[in-house]
Order: sequence, then C-alpha cells, then structure tokens
Amino acid sequence: MMYERVKISDAETIEIRNNALAATRIAYLVGANKIMLLGFDPERKTHAHTGFRGLKQGLEQITAELLANGVVVGAIDSGSSIQEQSRLAGQRLIRQISQQKPKK
Repeated sequence: MMYERVKISDAETIEIRNNALAATRIAYLVGANKIMLLGFDPERKTHAHTGFRGLKQGLEQITAELLANGVVVGAIDSGSSIQEQSRLAGQRLIRQISQQKPKK
C-alpha cells in the first residue's frame, strides 16, 4: 500500500497509509478521469486501533492535486440517504466538470 505525505500545518507533515487514499491514487495512475468514493467518511475522528489523523487533509490534498490534473473526485458518505447523496454528488460533479479546464 502507498504512503501519502500529508501537510497538517506549515510546521508539520506526516505520512499515512489508507486504502481509500491509495485506491484514489491508483485510479488516477491507471487513467481514471472521474473518481467517486462511496461510503468514505474522512470526518470520522478515531478508529479502534490506528486512528485517522491526517485523513481529511490527505483527501483534500489528493483531490486538489487530481483536479489540477483534470480528474474529478467526488464522494458519497454514510451521513444521509443514498438518494440525497446521489443528488448532491451529481450536482458537485456537474459543478466541478463545468469549472474544469480540458486536459491538454
């Protein structure tokens, strides 16, 4: 599994391993131009064994990096109904796609 270097603050950078972040990176590396994360909750504060310190920042950083490279990353988390999640995700993707510059 890949490590992601995550900037927590100007004075702190950590390396974390997370399946969802690794899968997002791998999807990009094999050529995906739209990536949807389903049931991924980076807002969760703790995990029974490993914790999720840096996960939210890591996802934000990967998303920004991929968007700058023409890849849209969306997410549907577990906080609301599938119908509402789908509607909101669709709106976000449409907004992101409309704001994207085409790949050269």
